[in-house]
Amino acid sequence: MNVRLSLGLWAGLMFAACGGGGGGETGSSGGTGEPLAEVPFDDFYARAEAAFCEWQVACGQYGVEERCASVNHLELRLSMQRISGVGTSDDVPLDYMREAIELGRIGYDEEQAAVCLDYVRGRSCEWAQLHVLSEAEQAGQAACAAVFTGRMGRNGPCLAASECAGAAICGFDPTCVDACCVGACRVLPEPLKIGEACTGASPGCEPDSFCDFDPNTGMPTVCTAAPKLGQACAQGLCADGAICDYTGDAAICVKPKAPGKRCYGDSECAQPGVCRYNENVGDSLCFRPSAEGGPCDAASGGVQCLRFDNYCAANNTCAQKPGKGESCQGSGQCKGDFFCSESQGYRCTPVADEGEPCGYSDPNFELVPCSGDHFCSDEFNMGTCLAPGGAAACPVPADPVPGA
Repeated sequence: MNVRLSLGLWAGLMFAACGGGGGGETGSSGGTGEPLAEVPFDDFYARAEAAFCEWQVACGQYGVEERCASVNHLELRLSMQRISGVGTSDDVPLDYMREAIELGRIGYDEEQAAVCLDYVRGRSCEWAQLHVLSEAEQAGQAACAAVFTGRMGRNGPCLAASECAGAAICGFDPTCVDACCVGACRVLPEPLKIGEACTGASPGCEPDSFCDFDPNTGMPTVCTAAPKLGQACAQGLCADGAICDYTGDAAICVKPKAPGKRCYGDSECAQPGVCRYNENVGDSLCFRPSAEGGPCDAASGGVQCLRFDNYCAANNTCAQKPGKGESCQGSGQCKGDFFCSESQGYRCTPVADEGEPCGYSDPNFELVPCSGDHFCSDEFNMGTCLAPGGAAACPVPADPVPGA
């Protein structure tokens, strides 16, 4: 099978939280309590793992940091997207990254690394789609996005998107079946401007515009400015953060809706907000998810609590998800290192570690997930949890860096 570095191995573990209020103290050097000013590359992976695990423990995904570190492998390969919520999803092996930096294919910024790890350590436990970033959190994310900088230009050889400059991606020849196929940095086309002819396909129109169509033929025509507040939105799009409201006689661009307003979907509600059915009024209303201990409606389902380590308990209050051995009947939810096992009487049961059985069990046919970033060798026939591997031995392309 063709294994490429640009594929992330941990998509299912992407807890979508970001910025502000989940982790511990400011990053320090050697336990002195002094904030880190810079992080040498040789220290980055280990420090990133420590910061990531501190955040995960603070958000109820693991009981202790040692457990988090033992079932994840960030000291060998890491995804900036996974640890920080920004950057590429590449899980590039440490040795490959080190050589690529030495050859000048990837830039590494020690100062941005220090700022980034402070941000990672203190990330919030709130769902990303519900969390409003502060200026400090935005600065932290910007630092994380700037730790590694691709330096390979258009058509430059690559094995990972991290090597490509700007927003370019690492594209591969689909006929290559080698495990270490060398790709090329592909620069995506710029969005079309208002007034330019469009097809409805890539590239799309610039922000706050859409590809209009001829009502007589149904064929796409040109990129057209999206309507603003108070204007009709027949295409369902609005500019300047407005949303298209369908609750009246005609679709109109309005401001995002406050809690208690009628809605059809989460995107209509002001953040942090979701659209949930309210049985008391017999309709869906915008609802502001609650902090831990706040009100929710267990009968409505969906995300109703701000924190991803919370759930809406039977008493209609946001509470910490149950842990080892506790009942998960009704909600089916457990803390991050456990799963709700029907065969164990709907009790939170430890996930499978490396070398242990995983997948759909027989005869109960319940899914036993793997811990950390391990993966199941055969999910549908009871496989075994394996540590991530893949293209760790792939050589860095020998082609010179353009302009070097």
